[in-house]
Amino acid sequence: MFKKILIVLMIGCFLLGMATKAEVENVKEEVESEVVKSETNPEMGAQEPLIKPSEEPALYKTSLNVQTPDEGIATGHVIAYGHYIKPPYKVEIKNDTMLFVNGIQLLPILPSKIKREEARRTREKDKEAIDISEPYRKRLRALINKGEKLYKEITPKKGREAAVKAFSELLKEDSLMVDVKVVSRQKEYVLLEVQYYLPGLFMPPGDPLGELVELSMSSSEPAPTISNEERNEKRLKNKKRSFVNLREGTEADLKEGKVIIISGSWFVGFEMDFLRIVRVLRDTNQTFNQKLEKLCSRDIGFIENEAKELLYNYNPDEWPEFEKENE
Repeated sequence: MFKKILIVLMIGCFLLGMATKAEVENVKEEVESEVVKSETNPEMGAQEPLIKPSEEPALYKTSLNVQTPDEGIATGHVIAYGHYIKPPYKVEIKNDTMLFVNGIQLLPILPSKIKREEARRTREKDKEAIDISEPYRKRLRALINKGEKLYKEITPKKGREAAVKAFSELLKEDSLMVDVKVVSRQKEYVLLEVQYYLPGLFMPPGDPLGELVELSMSSSEPAPTISNEERNEKRLKNKKRSFVNLREGTEADLKEGKVIIISGSWFVGFEMDFLRIVRVLRDTNQTFNQKLEKLCSRDIGFIENEAKELLYNYNPDEWPEFEKENE
């Protein structure tokens, strides 16, 4: 079973005010109650799915223009948007804040056709629908901004570690927060991953999202007052540096023989995880739904949309070298 890392790269301050846990629970209860009504009230009738099963193949299938280099990292595996990307691997940064492997964009993760179509049909279904996530996004942006200010105030007085602790404790007071983890400690900065729930369009919070926040003031510096232009330049600089770290981390994972899977999320796993996936895909005695169930099992851990993307795009010819080596 492999580690799932969901990266939503919006480095820097993300503004927002605090609300009580009761407010979040009220939103969840209201949305969930509507779901229950639609499922249990005969007068409301059965809800048709936004996407019919017959439409799925065309919406899940993707076409990639892979550029395999003559030389590169020969170990590890990359699966992107349902396709196996053959080694050797060349990991690149383009336009400062885009991560590519063999010409395929890994970050920011490309939106899937089916997600775009679901969103379009949802808007058509209810023209007056309001994205209930927006007030929570604002709250998060303000909260992180407040935490950065607190960090800068405490660092000169009590040191960086105390300031990082204060930043984490402040964010964890908010009911949307799941965790705040230190990703990297460097002389010039500390990189944190902030995990949180974000209620979205027509649904209560799902899997926690992640966001990288860089705290880059040394203990000897006073808390500065900077213009919006300077702040934006700093954010871009931090984001560029974070992508350098991501490129180096991706290269390290591949050199260690790990598997990187890009779909709606970013997964990092081990050789045994990759073997489990390949065995399911190659099993000609299993039906589509049986394979789907196995890919979504605890042993592998895909969510349904990601597993379907893999199944609809699976082509044995994309995997020949690996399959021959492991027969």
